[in-house]
Amino acid sequence: MNAWDALVEGRLGSGPRAFWELYREACRAEAGRFAPAIAASLALGLLAVLPPILIAQLIDRAEAGVGAMGLLALGVLAAFAALALLDAGLTWLRHRFTIAAQVRLRARIAPALLITGLRLPLHKLRDNSRATMMRSFDDLDETLGFIAGTMPEFVTAAILAASYAVLLLVVHPLLAVVSLGATALAFVTAAVLARRSRNAFASWILDRDRAFTVIVEAFASLLTIKSMNAHRAIADRFADKLKAENASLAAMRQRIADTEAASRGWLTFVPGIVVVVGVWMVSRGELSIGELVLFLTVSASLSGPVGSMCTHWEAAQRTMAAIARIAELRAAELEDLDADSGRDWSPDAGLSLAGVGHRYAADAAPVLRAVDLALDSGSHIAVTGRSGGGKTTLAHIVARFMQPSEGAVLAGAADAAGIGLTPYRRRVLMLPHETEIFSASIADNVTLWDRSFCLPEVMEALRIAGLGEVVDGLPRRHDTPLSADGEPLSAGQRQRLGIARALIRRPDVLILDEATSSLDPQTEAEVIANVRAVMQGRTLIVITHREELAARFGRRLAVKGGGAAYLPGLEPG
Repeated sequence: MNAWDALVEGRLGSGPRAFWELYREACRAEAGRFAPAIAASLALGLLAVLPPILIAQLIDRAEAGVGAMGLLALGVLAAFAALALLDAGLTWLRHRFTIAAQVRLRARIAPALLITGLRLPLHKLRDNSRATMMRSFDDLDETLGFIAGTMPEFVTAAILAASYAVLLLVVHPLLAVVSLGATALAFVTAAVLARRSRNAFASWILDRDRAFTVIVEAFASLLTIKSMNAHRAIADRFADKLKAENASLAAMRQRIADTEAASRGWLTFVPGIVVVVGVWMVSRGELSIGELVLFLTVSASLSGPVGSMCTHWEAAQRTMAAIARIAELRAAELEDLDADSGRDWSPDAGLSLAGVGHRYAADAAPVLRAVDLALDSGSHIAVTGRSGGGKTTLAHIVARFMQPSEGAVLAGAADAAGIGLTPYRRRVLMLPHETEIFSASIADNVTLWDRSFCLPEVMEALRIAGLGEVVDGLPRRHDTPLSADGEPLSAGQRQRLGIARALIRRPDVLILDEATSSLDPQTEAEVIANVRAVMQGRTLIVITHREELAARFGRRLAVKGGGAAYLPGLEPG
């Protein structure tokens, strides 16, 4: 597993070591783009030392009165023009290669990050807000942007600084030691202060996520807010979160300002030291005026790349904080959707629960207690019980969205945990009462972009779910685009679209968890009758609060007091 795969799966860790591992892997994976970029940086470093040398030569010759100054000046000017064009060309080329590398890395890693997020267990998704989940992609962009974009600039600045340092040592070693020592102290000071900004940045992001969550929830719940006239209360809640965010933002900005002020102060002071020492050496005849001008020019030029290195190092702290957040978010045990034990399971063997108990926290009351239950193959079962009694928990355990605290789900006589999640969920499908709608066409909302389904299958599934006439009546029929909140479909029609989404996949076991609760009784009865006809010979479990619907089933299961049992006379034969 390479470093980037380890990052998106939460196995890389954080800190400088993780940072360098990602950079090395990026250079290896995109060597064809990073190598030319680094070569361009080296060439820029070599070019950087030529202008000061040309200036020094021009001044020394002018002072000595050697040669035709007009021709010499023109020659130097032409050399500067050529160097400027070459510098611009190399800079453009370096950016072109680094941009290409960043885009290619992003195209490969961003989908992997999404897949990893989709493998998080449901309880992990509940524990993290949508804002935090979306923030992980911002963190990825922050990381990619620095490693593929800013890091080459850091390398370029380091090469330039090294080139200037070598030139200073060649001109006058003693004066160079003074200049470079002060410059190194400036960089170390900035690096130490920048380290403090990493923690401040991480704190600000957490507060920012909390404030952003309020915004996301407010617009997702706009109907509720309008109905309850809760505009002012929601705004006050956001103001409280914003106050905390502003405080952490100010603290972070202050840390950055401290770093910048310290580095700029040192870099401004260094030339003063060089001027005083250099003039003293000229007065003693130990340094020519041309050499002093060369030294001052190079010393002033050195402050540019060193300042850039300080800025980039501060940005590196934000990148390391981003890496740490990705690692923390992905630290949960992920569902292994690719595992395939090779073990086959015949639906005819049926499913059963053996001593299943569950509680959502170690100190919480159990939702289910020692449930022993057989779900015979081909049976159609209605499940009833009070709200909060454990019906949905039972469904989630059967669908293997969660592992029970005690006991096991058996496929035949063996633990279902031995069957890969993907093949299991292809056969055992649960439909929740809330149907999530994607901003896409009706057909895409049924297939979920699975190209193995053809249009006739889509239309047949819609017909069985009672949506055939509704879709045929729309101007664009199955190509009608839906908004994220399901418009133009009603709540009941959205639930029927969810049923079509489930039926087209032909599961061996279908669990409907209040999946028809928004339908009127007559429409509900018609849709359930259609579903039962299609599921003939396969297992259907319908969770409902409606007694008239449950009464249509020959087998009834009651969930009560943490237990689950068939009603007398309505159990499997």
